[in-house]
Amino acid sequence: MATGRIVIVICLVVTCISLGIGVIIGYFVREGGQDLPRRDRRACGTGSGSNIPQIDRFLESCQVTACRAETCDIPLPRSYVAYHLKEQTIAVDGDLNDPAWEEVPWTEKFVDLRGTDYPKPLYDTRVKIRWDDTHLYVGAYLQDEHVWANKTKHDSHVFNDNAFEIFVDVDGSTHNYKEIEINALGTIWDLMLTKAYIDGGRALSNWESDVEKAILVDGNINDPDSPNKFWTVEMKFPLSRLRSGTTRDVNSIPRDKETWRMVLARSHWAHKIVDGQYVKDESKEANWWSWQPHGAVSLHLPDRWGLLQLSRDTPENFQFTPSALLPVKQALFDSFKAMKSYYISYGVYTTNVDMLELPPYIVTGECVGKPTVVPDRGALYHQYTITGHCYNPARPYSRGQARLVR
Repeated sequence: MATGRIVIVICLVVTCISLGIGVIIGYFVREGGQDLPRRDRRACGTGSGSNIPQIDRFLESCQVTACRAETCDIPLPRSYVAYHLKEQTIAVDGDLNDPAWEEVPWTEKFVDLRGTDYPKPLYDTRVKIRWDDTHLYVGAYLQDEHVWANKTKHDSHVFNDNAFEIFVDVDGSTHNYKEIEINALGTIWDLMLTKAYIDGGRALSNWESDVEKAILVDGNINDPDSPNKFWTVEMKFPLSRLRSGTTRDVNSIPRDKETWRMVLARSHWAHKIVDGQYVKDESKEANWWSWQPHGAVSLHLPDRWGLLQLSRDTPENFQFTPSALLPVKQALFDSFKAMKSYYISYGVYTTNVDMLELPPYIVTGECVGKPTVVPDRGALYHQYTITGHCYNPARPYSRGQARLVR
């Protein structure tokens, strides 16, 4: 019996020591912030501190992914608020010094289309946008020491010159979006894309923007002996033309805080001077600079575009207000890409979303409900509608839809 008591005492002592060690460890762990409520542990961007950049970037990406899965902290692209002109007017003459332009801010300066980790653009580019009940106004400043252009024919490939480009998707569907390009001669290429090229879209150059436009060049154009500093673009688009082919009523007036998908970009080519004239250096690739980076040398990735919000307020009283539906729309974009990957692997679509490689923030169900896929068997082509929902205190279970076409 004595021996049994000794064993019991020893076990109790060991247990107490273990508990004590556990309490001490728990205390220090708690001091490190690990006892914070689940939704307050935001690991996004904290880094690992390994002092090895490649490892840090990898580990940080894992932390960011985990954070988004837990909190639905989906990053927003760049955004710009376009303010209503109210009683003001803009004369489309290329001069961006009108009072209506002066009172609104510029966009952020353009960066390399691939991302901010790539070299800073050689020249600055920035844009202002305004609107009234019938038109959208775009003013762009393009710094350049050599202003030249060759394309003079309407709907020619203007991006083969140094050009300014604007892409607009008024209903956020990534279908029937508009692309308008302009060079320093004022030559326009305007077209409507049925959907992105990588999704099998077609370019419809018979769509016309009916844009009113003007160019102002500091110095002479196409003259190497005339020093330049910049050129500016001013454009006035009928809203009805930007809405054509979309779900929006072409004759309606935009709602306050209506948000569009948009990207602004610039192609810039190296040049040579031959016999006193500018000649594009065909041996070099173009530089592509953009307001919103895409992570790839492609402007036709509408799910990666920035956000343009139309406001009837004033710049002093209003800032960009993200929609409660943005997380679910992003989830639908990501589900669409997962469905495409599945089709590439198996040659068919699936209605079982568990078969898709979905991002963790969708799978966890913390913010975005698991999407559903319903086949539309009556369509001419095999079509599927992906429907998702997200929980938001202001708008519980808001819904959004995206259509996939095989």
